[in-house]
Amino acid sequence: MKNGEQGKSRLLITGVTGLLGNTLVREAAPSSYEVLGIARQPAKAVPPCAAQAADILDANALEKIISSFQPNIVVHTAAMTSVDRCQADPQMAELINVKGTENLLRCLTDSPCRFVFLSTDSVFDGRKGNYTEEDPVAPLHVYGKTKRKAEELILKERPKSSLIIRTAFYGWNVLPDNNSLAEWILSNLQEGKPFKGFVDLLFSPILTNHLAQGILDLADQPVSGIVHLAGSEGCSKYEFARQLASLFGFRQELIIPVESRNVKLKVTRPRDVTLNVEKAQQLLERPMPGLLDGLRLFQALKQAVTTS
Repeated sequence: MKNGEQGKSRLLITGVTGLLGNTLVREAAPSSYEVLGIARQPAKAVPPCAAQAADILDANALEKIISSFQPNIVVHTAAMTSVDRCQADPQMAELINVKGTENLLRCLTDSPCRFVFLSTDSVFDGRKGNYTEEDPVAPLHVYGKTKRKAEELILKERPKSSLIIRTAFYGWNVLPDNNSLAEWILSNLQEGKPFKGFVDLLFSPILTNHLAQGILDLADQPVSGIVHLAGSEGCSKYEFARQLASLFGFRQELIIPVESRNVKLKVTRPRDVTLNVEKAQQLLERPMPGLLDGLRLFQALKQAVTTS
């Protein structure tokens, strides 16, 4: 497998204008990677890399780009991620999350490149918590089901050179109309609005910067299969919001504890999808960041943007 200019690995990122895709670009050292990002509307963002317009549902366009760029690593972040939107339009969710992944795999049939797929903690039903990579999956909603179908496809078609990463992330988004959970909470607090945090919905959040570093490090290893790459500490959505409010100096009483059963959600969420990250820690030979580790870096990144 040949590298690009000056021995750099050629890294192709789908969904480069998204939160994780753009963070990956910024975390990929220019000295190590020649990066090409693709998205349906790459002009929406100006990441520090070459970018091309391409829809993952357009197999011909994908094939031309991959044939020309000949990536060593493909990180597939493009997806339909809104749980509510997926539930409202299951056909589109299936097309983007499953068919789009299949198109990429077909284009890489003759390529020895590494394929990294971003999956979700929503493949689990939330009855157990602290899920390992070996635990059985049972997604409750359309989004989780389409992600699981994509996982199965990858494990069948490209098992030896693919890595499936399950996670739950937040961060600063380059697109102001597509906020992550943390940004949504902060926007409410900045306007003096209360935020209802679920005390009974648990997850293992990780900052996109920490996640991107882990993805790049694992992509350089000969590891395949499934890895849970998430925060080392599980917490409720309420606790996440409370810690965020505290760090940014907002009044704690603005964070209102509620139970999901008392709120009319469009789609039922799994209750406890905390992820066991022991495998990731062994592979990376470092501990995964805790809740405050991520939130403090999140705050520092915000301050850097504000003062620049």
